[in-house]
Order: sequence, then C-alpha cells, then structure tokens
Amino acid sequence: MDDNNCNGLVDEGLIPVGATIVTEIMQNPSAVGDSAGEYFEVTNVWTDPINLDSWVVYDKGSDSFNVNKPEGIVIAPGQSAVFCINADPSVNGGVQCDYDFDNFALANADDEILLSLDGTVIDEVDYDGGPDFPDPAGSSMNLDPAKYDHLENDTGANWCTTPSDASNELPSGDHGTPRRLNPSCSGDLAILDVQPDSGIVQGGETISIYGAGFTSIASVSIGSGSCTDITVVSDSELTCTSPANSAGDYDVTVDDGTYTDTLTNGYRYVDSAGTLTWCNLQYPDSATTTVGVLTPLIFGQVYEPGITEQAGPPAGINAQMGIGPAGTNPESTPGWTWMDATWNPSCASCGNNDEFMLQVSVDTAGVYSYAYRFADDGGYHYLYCDLDGSSPSDPVEADKLGTLTVNP
Repeated sequence: MDDNNCNGLVDEGLIPVGATIVTEIMQNPSAVGDSAGEYFEVTNVWTDPINLDSWVVYDKGSDSFNVNKPEGIVIAPGQSAVFCINADPSVNGGVQCDYDFDNFALANADDEILLSLDGTVIDEVDYDGGPDFPDPAGSSMNLDPAKYDHLENDTGANWCTTPSDASNELPSGDHGTPRRLNPSCSGDLAILDVQPDSGIVQGGETISIYGAGFTSIASVSIGSGSCTDITVVSDSELTCTSPANSAGDYDVTVDDGTYTDTLTNGYRYVDSAGTLTWCNLQYPDSATTTVGVLTPLIFGQVYEPGITEQAGPPAGINAQMGIGPAGTNPESTPGWTWMDATWNPSCASCGNNDEFMLQVSVDTAGVYSYAYRFADDGGYHYLYCDLDGSSPSDPVEADKLGTLTVNP
C-alpha cells in the first residue's frame, strides 16, 4: 500500500477496519525497566500487504504518536510488526523492533491501544490489568491465534500470559514472542498462513502451514484432496505434501480429531495451459551470487497482440520469475519458488514486447535453474518461458533454462 493520492497518508480509504490488529502487549517487563522494555505487536490479518507509515497510535488519555517512517513499515498478510519504547536490543532486553515510539507508555494496570488511519480506528484494545485480561510481570500478554480478529481481541478471556518456556524466553530472561506467532491460549486450532501459497496442479509440493494448536494432527486437506507426509514441526508449524488438484483457489483445513480450522482460499493450484502468444527468459543465461546476496537483474519478455504493443505495463498480465531444482521442468516439477517481477519501463529495444525484471536472493548454496512465466487470467494458467522463447505450441524445455550458482 502506497500513498496513492499523495496526501501523506498510506493509504486511507483502502484499508478496512480490522485489517491490522494488536496481538501482543509487554506492558510490565521485569528484567529491564518499563521505560526500556515495553512493546506491543500488531499483525496483518488482511489479504494484502499493509504499510503502517503515517498511522497514529494513541490511548484514551494523552499518550499518542504518529508513525513516521517514509521508507515504510510494510507487513505482509499473516506477518507482524513490533513497536517499542526503546528500539535498541542491547537496552530493551533483546527485542527486535520495527519502530521506536515516543510520548506513549503502556500502563501496568488498565490502558488502551488504538490504531488509527486518517481518523478511522482500525483496531482498539482496552486491557484492564485483571480480572478479565491477564496481569503478568516479566511476560507479555498474547492473543490466542484462534482469536486473531479485531472484535475477538476486545475480550480479555481471549488473551493469556506468554508461557515461561525456553522457546519463548527473550535474551533478557523475560518471556514474549515478538514477530512470532503466539502460542495457543485455548488449545484450539488456528491456521494463519500457508507457504508457499501456490503450487503445480500435479501436487507433490512441500508446504508449511503456520498457526497454533498443532500438537497432534489427524489430517490436512486442500479442497477435497488429502495432504500426505504430515509432520508436526512445533505447536505453530506443520509441513505436508500437497495432493493433485485442478487449477483454482482451495480451502486449507487442519483437523486434530477434536478441533478443525479452515483457511479460506489458502492455497492456489496453477497449470501450464497458458494461452499467451509468446514469452522468453531474456537475459542472462547464467548468474552467480552468494548466500543471502541479491542476484543481478534477471529479465523476461512477453508478447500478446493488442496488449504488449500499448504504452505502459501490459494490462491484465501477471509476470513471475522462478527458481527451482537444476535441470527440471518448472511446468511439472515440485519445488520451484515463484516471485512477482517488475515491469521494465526503460526497454528501448523491446519493440512490441514488454519486459519484466527481478533480483532475488537464495538462502542455501547450490546450483539452480531459473525461468519466467506469464498469465493473463489472474494467475491460474501460465505460459512458461525459456531462453529460446516459448509459445503454446513450443513449450518450455528444461535444458534451455538459466543457471544460477549460489556460493556459500
């Protein structure tokens, strides 16, 4: 979300009430003073990324601050940002913060946190310091992941004290889960995110499901198909292998035999039956980088009569660059990772084509293949592209992809 109307606010009128909610509050740290260790966490429970720059945070007394971070505090769906009274981890007990606020404090008894954009309150939490809300010292209050909702976080019974487990221990010795999914308060299942959130129709993709209450899972399904190889990594993460399905968006359901939770349209299946006229992996044919370092720009081009000849980005065309196992066909091989590419406005030699570009970083050393793909139906049926150019009658070939070498 950007400041599309250039009024200094990002971006009022587009973000609905309840899109971002307060999910954790450390109002009474013990290992460090309140003036050093207080923080609160907000989580994006909407469908799109949200930029918190220009928001206002206040209570019902005199405390307030404007979020002023022109480079943005952008949180993706299911992800969180942490606001701290002191953003220095060497002072605040080891908390990694996204914003350092002034003129705002969290009372140990009752207080309020209101998140506002252009005068509209997006979320509000009024905690009472007991008896309804927890009243911890040295631990944060966390919202049950099964209750991640702007109305549910009004109820004190939906909050609990962060357990004093080693997994929740901060460097200071206090306990909290800033930027992490909260542990379950109720034991109820909750699904918050699926990564990757799309894969090939043939299935076989290893997916991670994030949420809470994943202690003993009986089944995981995507649409009417059942996942296999279910592995519970922790209370908040499980992995499984996707079944086959036709192209489309499907609900993801987790069942532990007692509780069930469903993430609506949580996973997308994509097919290779794209009908665009032509595309290619333009340049380079190989690249080398090191772990965690961005690659050079990688370019791909697409042509569709009546669309790509026009000025500006091609209307209705999705462009993605992907990285996958070396020497494999991205149309039918699991394990490819796809990222949205950016239209190149400076391609003087493109003619009737449109060009897209992207830099990526990889966390694991090795040799990979890379390719482009384009769709004109919202991202369900793609035309995959190699260095020689591809079309519906001349599909992508695994031996004509780019080669990426990632050194340690």
